[in-house]
Amino acid sequence: MKLIFRIIIIALFTYLMSFYFPWWVGMVIAGVISILIYSSGISAIIAGFLGVGSIWFGYSFFLDNSSNSFFSEKIVELFPFNDPVMLIVLSGIIGGVSGGFGALAGHTFKGLFVKRKSKSLYS
Repeated sequence: MKLIFRIIIIALFTYLMSFYFPWWVGMVIAGVISILIYSSGISAIIAGFLGVGSIWFGYSFFLDNSSNSFFSEKIVELFPFNDPVMLIVLSGIIGGVSGGFGALAGHTFKGLFVKRKSKSLYS
C-alpha cells in the first residue's frame, strides 16, 4: 500500500512541477519522497521508476496524439528504429530510469541517518 501511495505522490508532484522546472525535477521529487517515506531500496527504485516513467510516457503520448504524430515522425528519423511508438516508449524508459536513480539516491541518503537495529544472538 505504501508503494502505491509513493508512486501516486511522485507522479502527481512530477506532473505539477514539470510545468515550472526543468526535466530533472522528477529525480529530485523521487529523491525527496524516498527520504520522507522510507522503505526498502528496491521499493524506492520501483516507485521512482513507475512514478516518473508513467508521467513521461503519458505526456509524450499526449503530445504525439495532439500533433498527429508529425513531430515524432521527424524525430524518429534520427534513431535506428522507424516506429514513432518506440520513441514514446523510449521516453518513458528514460524518465523511469532517471526517477529510479533519484529515488535510490534519496533512499541511500536517508539510510545514512537511520540507526539500524543490532542483531542479537537470539533473534
